[in-house]
Amino acid sequence: MLDPLALHAGWSKDRRCNRIRRYRKLSHRIGKRHGQSAGSVDMRWLRRARPWGNGHANQQHGDSRQHACHPDPGVRTLASGPLASGPLALWRCICYSIAYHRPPPDQNGDWVVDGVIAGMRFTRQSQSCTAGSRLFLHADIFDSFLDKIQTKTEAFKIGDPLDDASDIGAIINEKQFRKVCGYVADGLSREDARLVFGGLPPKDGPLSAGYFAIPTVFADTSNDWRLAREEIFGPVLVAIPWRDEDEAIRMANDSHYGLAAYVWTHEIGSGLRAAHAIESGWVQVNQGLGQQPGHSHGGYKQSGIGREFSLEGMPDSFTQRKNVTVNLNVPRR
Repeated sequence: MLDPLALHAGWSKDRRCNRIRRYRKLSHRIGKRHGQSAGSVDMRWLRRARPWGNGHANQQHGDSRQHACHPDPGVRTLASGPLASGPLALWRCICYSIAYHRPPPDQNGDWVVDGVIAGMRFTRQSQSCTAGSRLFLHADIFDSFLDKIQTKTEAFKIGDPLDDASDIGAIINEKQFRKVCGYVADGLSREDARLVFGGLPPKDGPLSAGYFAIPTVFADTSNDWRLAREEIFGPVLVAIPWRDEDEAIRMANDSHYGLAAYVWTHEIGSGLRAAHAIESGWVQVNQGLGQQPGHSHGGYKQSGIGREFSLEGMPDSFTQRKNVTVNLNVPRR
């Protein structure tokens, strides 16, 4: 049974105990009502009462496809105790990437432009969990930097992915293609968003015969709209200007997800401060590369649980743990 004590170690003892008593009474009452033991109560019934407060619970039983999460999106802890039946499935949520760009305004170099384009994974149709689909640019270089991105990106050739002359191929299937086009349409209809380049795919010509999405960049001053908050998984980037570094970090962290981030700066101190402040499992400074062998891979918040692809993740994946408890306080013979 889930023990809220593990979720709120910072609470006072009395408050924790009161929460635990409320939880246990409620789970017993719901279990009796629905013919379940207290330890196997479907957590969907408990979400209404939220007896554990600001915790994050995920308990499963029977069909491993069933899952329940705390309704508060700000909750970041997922914990569970022993289950009455069925396995605990750790559900890796969709991934999201952020890009944070902070060079001094006079250092608007092509190397940074190339790195941002690489981090956005345009040449993979941005079908990547680590595509940096939000770009926070200093206001003094905002327009000139986007002009450079446009010049370099529009030079890419979109076409048959089996043709060596093509730089960008097609979206994986029709369903995802329609989804990406829907995001672009939302951006075009938003009054506060400015289309920098790209847009919806052409309706005639060779690119109309396949699922070819056009690399698209929108400029906006807000981080609070759909294209800036959801994983598009297609070549659509939202650029947002900033002047205060703390505000840029706040906007970067204002997301349910946190898998990968990129920091660009000539000031290594600023880069490291930003890397530590950004809530992301993987932060690259002055590069937008892919994973290297042995890199620990995993995210913060709803971008997954645990780490993989590294020695760090191997003990969790390939180690079987056993807890042996021995009572030494036994009567002498």
